[in-house]
Amino acid sequence: MAIELQSGLEGSSDSSIFAHFIGDDIGQTVLPLDALPPGRRDDLLVYHASFGEPAVTQWLLSRPERLAIVYHNITPADFFIAHNAAFAAGLHWGRHELTLLRDRVVAAVAVSEFNARDLTELGFSNVRVIAAGVHPSRLAAYEPVGELAVELSERFPEGHVLAVSQVLPHKQFEVLLGAMHLVQWVHGLRLGLAVVGALRSSEYATSLHRFAQRLNVRDVHFFGAQTDRQLATHYRMANIYATTSAHEGLALPPLEAMSFGVPVIAREAGALAETIDAGGVVLPSSSGALLMSEAIAEMARNTDLRRTMQRRGHARVAEIESRNSVKQFVDFMKEH
Repeated sequence: MAIELQSGLEGSSDSSIFAHFIGDDIGQTVLPLDALPPGRRDDLLVYHASFGEPAVTQWLLSRPERLAIVYHNITPADFFIAHNAAFAAGLHWGRHELTLLRDRVVAAVAVSEFNARDLTELGFSNVRVIAAGVHPSRLAAYEPVGELAVELSERFPEGHVLAVSQVLPHKQFEVLLGAMHLVQWVHGLRLGLAVVGALRSSEYATSLHRFAQRLNVRDVHFFGAQTDRQLATHYRMANIYATTSAHEGLALPPLEAMSFGVPVIAREAGALAETIDAGGVVLPSSSGALLMSEAIAEMARNTDLRRTMQRRGHARVAEIESRNSVKQFVDFMKEH
């Protein structure tokens, strides 16, 4: 999203992207935080907030530039205490960091109404809701990875459900595994499950593998982190997209799935219902494996429902992209 926003600033502003932690797949697009030269008071720093890092907080507070914030949401630490106490501490600090930066912020952007309420409760005022840099159809231009497409066809000969997400406790993959157990052993469907996303918590990932084995869920595969081209291939090959996440500040992968015509099933959690709207099937937040399995089975068997959700999904993506969030963001920044 930050890269999309920077592309909108080209020609009108001199901008670069800097980060404290940089993934191996980013290349030269993002620079180390300590490479940012001395600033001026009439410059503007745009800070994408989603986690807490004391060193970054101190760095931001020491800078002379005006500060804008793009809030992607900070997951409640309670989800992580049992699995990763250090990560939970970073999330707790992130919410505290927002209060430390609040008086320095001249422009606050929330990428969803859900996030805007979060910022308002933390004392921020005049929060603008802009899905800044969201471009769900960005992967459509990628050609499929042939070897991966063949692997998916062979691994899941009768189709599969796709979930795209970092594998973390608040995503509640155990609910999805329970649903797949019912899909296979009660509904009698041989749908497999493909999970695409970085395994951020080894303890949680291990517990999921053991849980799947206990339930005898067949054809479950965790693919780990994938390139954009690989991710596009996963979307092209999937029959259904499902998420059982318990907390989302926006949720981009369901929109990306819609852009490929993949029917989406989700639970109402955080900004998920707001993001998906009528483009997918949104179950109550209290839904467990039973209701999720029934939704997956119905989607797999009901051709008319699939076509309806494909049509609605494409319409939802077109609606979001018609808003031109990059221009909205750039115009808002120019006001400050």
